[in-house]
Amino acid sequence: MLVGVLVAVAVGVAVGAIAEYQKSYAIQEETKLRKKVDGLKQNFISLMSHDLKTPVAKISGLADNILLKLDPQNIDLKKKHASTNGCDSGVK
Repeated sequence: MLVGVLVAVAVGVAVGAIAEYQKSYAIQEETKLRKKVDGLKQNFISLMSHDLKTPVAKISGLADNILLKLDPQNIDLKKKHASTNGCDSGVK
């Protein structure tokens, strides 16, 4: 009878240890998955940001050029154009 009780206790301890290990493993796997998803999200945001900035910059530049052609005396646009092209147009 005592042996039966000891076996039952040993089995109960083993089952509890297995359950704790399974919980710990599941938490570790979920953490790995969350980190991977976060990395994918950051990569997506970076790519989309770049893909959106490029056409917007081109459209903005074209709009500025059109405005300069319509109003060649617009000093603010001349300054902006000179600073974005990295040159000094002589406009102060």
